[in-house]
Amino acid sequence: MNTARRSFATLEVGEDLGSVVHDVTPELVRDYAESTGDTHGWHTGGDSPFGEAVAHPALATIFSTRLLVHSGYEHSSGGIHAKQEYEFLAPMRIGARVTTRGTVTEKYIRNGRNYIVYETCSVDELGVDLARCVVTIIVPD
Repeated sequence: MNTARRSFATLEVGEDLGSVVHDVTPELVRDYAESTGDTHGWHTGGDSPFGEAVAHPALATIFSTRLLVHSGYEHSSGGIHAKQEYEFLAPMRIGARVTTRGTVTEKYIRNGRNYIVYETCSVDELGVDLARCVVTIIVPD
């Protein structure tokens, strides 16, 4: 985690938010399935059109939203998740090590509220692009 504290005032468009790394363990996939109620066999039964069980594509959404917390933004847990857009590009293998990197693409004030928009890309250890995301959050000053 970045120890430098960032705020809305100091965050810059084009700023690199760094990266977070997650191991896609069977336990993580199981916990995600149980928390969402999506226990489809592709994720829990070891059989899918991809030849093996795969993680829920939306698991990448957690990695993207966690990135701001790990970047050192001082109010990351106090924001309102306003919008997200995802493009799922490839199945996420159970056992993969996924790195999610991000960059601030917009920063603006609308109706007296501070908005930050950042884009992320999640890639596995083989270099396969798994998901791209655009996250918009409303943050305090």
